[in-house]
Amino acid sequence: MKRHALVAVWLGTATIAAFGQTPQKQASGPQVDDKRLILQFEQVALTGNTLIFGDPSKPGMYVLRSQLASNATTRPRYYDQDRWVTVLKGTWWVGQGDVFRTDKLVPIREGGFMYLPAKLRHFDVAGSGEVTLQIMGNGPVNSVHAEVDAKGQPVPIGGPYPGEGGEATGRRGRGGRRGAPPPMQ
Repeated sequence: MKRHALVAVWLGTATIAAFGQTPQKQASGPQVDDKRLILQFEQVALTGNTLIFGDPSKPGMYVLRSQLASNATTRPRYYDQDRWVTVLKGTWWVGQGDVFRTDKLVPIREGGFMYLPAKLRHFDVAGSGEVTLQIMGNGPVNSVHAEVDAKGQPVPIGGPYPGEGGEATGRRGRGGRRGAPPPMQ
């Protein structure tokens, strides 16, 4: 009977320790390490990229969370290492290839998962609401700009999107403009 009481006390203490945590302030390094083993979703104050575990610039596994603003667009690129992406919130639209084409975008909805093998050329657009991605891989990892136009000519970083003239910033909202993914059904 004493043993059952000790187990109950131990389980209660472990539950309080694991779930009774308060939100942490954003740290400059990983949020989880050998001293901090548990991190709840609501404990991460997401803005941009937040390093959860490891370091993508160093050898070894890493996990990061990326908060994408509504309608954020990313140009065709590839990574030199495999990556695994889970959509934690919102809808993430992804297209394959080195030519930015909205007709190639497919939705990955909340809870969805994508494997990005090394050197897979791809581009993406965040949905109309905030999008939170969890990205895992092995470092060091590098992103390589890989965009070409419909004629196969390289598009400089920040160059215009297809059908646009003049300067472009490389990111822009959808809002009915060219480049918007098809509406969600």
